[in-house]
Amino acid sequence: MATASVAVAQPAPSAPPKLTGVRVPIEAAADALGMVRGIGGRTGNKAIVAMRFTANGSMTDAAGKAWQVKSVIGDVAHYVPASRLDWQLVGPGGATERRIEVVNGKVAWNETTPGVGAEPAPADARRQAIWLAPHAVIWAAIDAADKVTMAKEGAKTVLTIPSPADGLPIRATLNEKNLPEKVEATVGGRPVEALYSDYRDPETYRVAFPYHIVHRSGGQTVLDLTVTDAHTNPYVVFPVPASLKQAAK
Repeated sequence: MATASVAVAQPAPSAPPKLTGVRVPIEAAADALGMVRGIGGRTGNKAIVAMRFTANGSMTDAAGKAWQVKSVIGDVAHYVPASRLDWQLVGPGGATERRIEVVNGKVAWNETTPGVGAEPAPADARRQAIWLAPHAVIWAAIDAADKVTMAKEGAKTVLTIPSPADGLPIRATLNEKNLPEKVEATVGGRPVEALYSDYRDPETYRVAFPYHIVHRSGGQTVLDLTVTDAHTNPYVVFPVPASLKQAAK
């Protein structure tokens, strides 16, 4: 005996609530950077959990010494939060130096090679610097949306966000495409202005990353990098060395 099948109508998925107030530019920036993924978008606006970039250029370090940056590989993991900067530097007279600077949460250290030769280092400036990065600052805005304020400067939107590192204000200026073009924060007790331009999508994955990065402090340029490559969500780990684990508690 044949059994008749009955089609049961499925309710259409409900649209997400309409965004209002400061959540509108935060969502627009997340979308422009490629942090929004999948149907409903907003539930996936942390799809970019880490970025890696390779660059060259010039730098003036905290001691005031000028260096040519032969190369730097930078890993920033917003979800930890943590970062590792592997610098290949050339100083006056051609002297070379490798610096590997790592921070994971409240613990920072230097390495001789990645994961090897850990020596403790001050953490505050490195923790604060994480949130200068364009994807990181919007990640912070998403987390603290109820505490974020916005203002208009001409056609541009300025978001003021409490830093996850210390609660101090971070100002992120979005350009006409909703991409962070300037991020201002306190790093190591000094005001730092990070400028981002020449955004590209190197992996054709609709993730925008700036190919020109400039840091200014006290009216002087302290970092000027030309990015040569960038990768979305690389596999990166920042295990706290056993000798430093007590400091992490």
